[in-house]
Amino acid sequence: MGPEGSELREAFDEWVMREVAKLEADPAVAAGIRANFRRVLFHPALAAWLGDVWDRLGAALAEAASDPESRLTRALALEIEGLGARLAADPALGAPLAAALERALLALLPALRAELARFITEVVASWETESFVRRLELRIGTDLQYIRINGTVFGFLAGGLLYAGTRLLEGAPWRALP
Repeated sequence: MGPEGSELREAFDEWVMREVAKLEADPAVAAGIRANFRRVLFHPALAAWLGDVWDRLGAALAEAASDPESRLTRALALEIEGLGARLAADPALGAPLAAALERALLALLPALRAELARFITEVVASWETESFVRRLELRIGTDLQYIRINGTVFGFLAGGLLYAGTRLLEGAPWRALP
């Protein structure tokens, strides 16, 4: 291409503008381009190549992250330390970060709630009744003893009051028991 204002450059610019106008005006041309783009993008060879690149990149990152002396680990540590220092020096920087994290968590909660419910259901379903009771008593055993004692005392008092009330209503509170 020649410099701005050259004949070749102007001809190229006009050709590009005509092609853009065709794309905007002719739905068949746009559909053809989309179809070709999809054909290339979803080609099995490209998918296999991208999968291989992804796997290799993941393996390299996992290997680098597992080595505390790797450049990646050191660089990440330095960045995290730098971010911490900047946040400590200027608390106002943390507000947008906290708000962004809160928005992200709130967006994830519905999906996580369903996943957590499924996980808890699976875990509890895998427990045997005897094992579950044993675990429960280990965690809240002393509280259960207080609940049992309080229930016994309250039951005794409630029963006594109900008995005394019925005896009073019958009009013979001092009569001997049948």
